[in-house]
Amino acid sequence: MDRRRIVALLGAGVLAAACGVTPTSPTPPAATPAPAPVASASPSPTAAPIPTPNPSPTPRALRPGEDDWGRVPFANGLRDRYGSTAINAMAEAGGTLVAVGRGPTGAAAWISTDLLTWRRVTGDPSIGGDQMSDVVAGGPGFVAVGSSAEGAIASVSSDGFHWQAIALPRGAHAWVGHVVLQGSTFVAFGGEEAAEEEQVRLRVWTSADGVSWEPLAAPAALDFPQSWGDTVGVGPPGIVYVAEREVERGEDGLSVVPLGFRLEGTTTWRPSTFSGPDGYVTGITWHEDRFVAVGGDVGYSSPVAWTSPDGLTWQSVDVVIAADVDSPPPGAFASIVATADGRLLASTGYENDSRLWISDDGAAWSAVPWFGAEGTRWLNGMASFGDRLVAFGGAEDAALVSDGYDAGEELGAAFLSWGTMTSAAIWTDPSPGLAEPAPAPPRCPEAKPTLLEVISLSPADRMRCFGRRSITFLAYLDRYQFGYEGPVPRGPPWLISADDGTGTGNELWARPLAVDHPRPVVSLSIHVDPASKVGRRLPDAGWVWLTGRFDHPKAKSCQAAVRAQCRQAFVVTNVRKAAAP
Repeated sequence: MDRRRIVALLGAGVLAAACGVTPTSPTPPAATPAPAPVASASPSPTAAPIPTPNPSPTPRALRPGEDDWGRVPFANGLRDRYGSTAINAMAEAGGTLVAVGRGPTGAAAWISTDLLTWRRVTGDPSIGGDQMSDVVAGGPGFVAVGSSAEGAIASVSSDGFHWQAIALPRGAHAWVGHVVLQGSTFVAFGGEEAAEEEQVRLRVWTSADGVSWEPLAAPAALDFPQSWGDTVGVGPPGIVYVAEREVERGEDGLSVVPLGFRLEGTTTWRPSTFSGPDGYVTGITWHEDRFVAVGGDVGYSSPVAWTSPDGLTWQSVDVVIAADVDSPPPGAFASIVATADGRLLASTGYENDSRLWISDDGAAWSAVPWFGAEGTRWLNGMASFGDRLVAFGGAEDAALVSDGYDAGEELGAAFLSWGTMTSAAIWTDPSPGLAEPAPAPPRCPEAKPTLLEVISLSPADRMRCFGRRSITFLAYLDRYQFGYEGPVPRGPPWLISADDGTGTGNELWARPLAVDHPRPVVSLSIHVDPASKVGRRLPDAGWVWLTGRFDHPKAKSCQAAVRAQCRQAFVVTNVRKAAAP
């Protein structure tokens, strides 16, 4: 079963939405760090309540303007020149919007006052962790949760820009993916890898202020669930938590059914029951007078939905997708949110090409037309801020490109091509009406270019700017091993495949950041001529000063189809160890 950590929530009275993440098992530290103190916060902003939905029990067609979605330009503070970014969750308090997620080097946060222009939180190690998974408004201002090499963490902020990370008690081997606010109590949900294969132990923490946390015992049924996904929702009846449970279906083999509980206060767990088909729950929201849950069948090929007045008894809903020749089948629902005017908005799609669907009752759904028009993107969650709907996640950014080669199918070879990377993405309805600004014409760097300046140029511009002259830059060196399929085009293998010249099949990549593969960080492939013996002096990994050139003389011997790529290869001619910047 694929590991999934899928979440979609929007608690009543709490403007927050969470997303699916895939945490990795953190490495246990030598000792669990003590919770760090938090500096005195400014007066706690109050989260604006969600307007009371208008009753709308009768299904109806798309309303005018429901396809008025547009993306906030990456250039408005969402792009990171060093690598890929994505937004996992958003919250609002006191007129400040906070988005949290991941950046090239770990957890990231952005702030805005208008949803259109964003400021990235940078250079603040107190954000902590590999990524922020969820955020909610309340307590000191904002409370976010995530995971790090030290385990499960919470981070608090009074303004969304300055954060303080706190290690959660008994969370050294755990992660945390969701945080909700019920009344004045924060509840965080996470997990811990169990000794048994493919099992996860539920971990829950509570806090009255977002700073001091206590573990909360979970139901025995959830102690060792055979589950990879869980979902949290908040409504007047309480907090609803739904995971997955594998069941035996005779000749049909194993199947998956929802395994749910309702948390009353901070002590009482009551089990829930789900009627209808087997499948997964991937999102829960409170809508008018009931919970609405969405998900997919066991094969993730069809959408499913349930409703419950109390979070305990769930009835399946016959999902009807309106005929739309321009919309592909929706597959499974991934997340859901209730809007301020009484509608339901759901998303489909996980890896790319996410879509949006609108409904008045959770049963009859119509496609939001615009979301079939843009390129590759995925949605991690949605939210409703006043009269504006927001979807967020990541999308391919044509201005953010890492180095790589693609020799073409006609040669029967599959060569490494990292290609376009992703930037944090925000879509709004109504549309922001802002176009992505055209990139400025590339300018050649000064006499001593940085590696990032070199990477930012296209291969053709590198040739134009540097020609055959020698350049030197500081870089973090990484070695990887990749396998190729099919015949290798004629020419020096070390020049075609970025081989390190040692005959081991390693490839060399120069990075502007010291980050381990496979985190998406912009890189420059580098090449070593075995005859130069430079490869013997290259460390396995670390900071180095690299000297080299493009348009190596031996590029002339490459097959015509790849000769341009050979000429654009950066060949190392000297290397010196360097201190970390």
